[in-house]
Amino acid sequence: SIGFGSELIAWQGKETRYAISFFPFGGFVKPQGESEEEVRKHGVSREGDFLSASPLSRMIIVLAGVVMNFLLAYVLFAYVFVVGRPMTGTTIAGLVDGYPAQVSGLQAGDRILTVNQAAVKNWQELLYEISKSTGTPLTFSIDRAGVQQQITVVPKIEAGKDLFGVERKVAKIGIKPDMKTPVIERYGLSQALVEAYRLELKLTSMTFE
Repeated sequence: SIGFGSELIAWQGKETRYAISFFPFGGFVKPQGESEEEVRKHGVSREGDFLSASPLSRMIIVLAGVVMNFLLAYVLFAYVFVVGRPMTGTTIAGLVDGYPAQVSGLQAGDRILTVNQAAVKNWQELLYEISKSTGTPLTFSIDRAGVQQQITVVPKIEAGKDLFGVERKVAKIGIKPDMKTPVIERYGLSQALVEAYRLELKLTSMTFE
């Protein structure tokens, strides 16, 4: 089924029944004979039933959905990187009172280039690099009116929520993004494939942190 909820239209193929449902978000695949109750209902295990397949075949069936999710996400990420996406840049709009950045030497208008030598091209990457700190000093390479310099900031560790809404300790330095200076993140096809892989790997690893 493509989508969830009440079926809008359905048709029977040679061996598979297809449907388009009311809510067009996601979808699902239901193997024939995937439960003992269904097998008992027909009185016998039929050819093509999930439970009658070999353990290897069942494992492949289960993994196929997971693998397709990863492949679909990869293709969509690569497409977005080729077309281009507007992102908040790394220019600082202001400093938050009471946070380390206020006394570090950072100023509004500074554009952050790297954090601990890791290049950051947008605000999301900047926050990700800051979040790696457990209270250890962070060295920022910045561009200030065309002049590059380095500034060290010791982040403040607070209780908060990560990108997935999970409660955890979060490193903060107290800077505000300049929403008026967005950057367009766009790559050629070969680099887009690499960046899509990196992004998917990063998002996957974040779910286990």
